[in-house]
Formats: sequence, structure tokens, C-alpha cells
Amino acid sequence: MKKILLSFIALGLFISAFSQNEYKKRPSLGVHFLLNDFKTASDVRTIGLANVIKSKLWHNTSRMSAGLALSYLQGLSNHVDFAGTLSGSFLSYPVPGKPASSSTNFC
Repeated sequence: MKKILLSFIALGLFISAFSQNEYKKRPSLGVHFLLNDFKTASDVRTIGLANVIKSKLWHNTSRMSAGLALSYLQGLSNHVDFAGTLSGSFLSYPVPGKPASSSTNFC
């Protein structure tokens, strides 16, 4: 019984290994959602990693800036693919020496 079961498994793996004749990828479009966490990075630099972890603010999504991205993938040949990504974020990034802006800009 074990030999028959092993034979069927081996046959299934063999058939699936040779089922793809062309390796060219079909066109695909993806939409991604981004979260940029500059405030936690700033806190790590100023008060240290241990204190940031103890304060439990590092995983708070309300402190993060949101963004969107679009990606496109298309196979040009069996060995060459084209992949492109366009992304943008609504940032409130603190720049040293400049006052923080209250408006969100898409950049």
C-alpha cells in the first residue's frame, strides 16, 4: 500500500513539474497601502530603543503617515520581466530647523 501511495505522489509531482511550458509572466497590477513611521525612528535616536519599547508607542498606527503605491509587472520574454512601482505618501516629516507643518502634502 505504501508503494502505491508513494507512486501516486511521485507521479503527481512529476506531472506538475513539467506542466509549465512558457515562463513569461502575464501582466499584473497591484495596489499597496504604506505606513511610514518617522516618529518612532526619531524617538529611538533621542531616548533609545529600550525606552521606546517600554513606552509601547512604537506600534501605534495613529503616529504613522499613510501612503499608496501602484505596481505593474509584465513578462517581456521567458528571461526578462518589466516591473515598475509608483508610490506616494502623505508625510508630516520633521525637518531640523524648520517649523512642523500642520497640513499634509502628497509627495
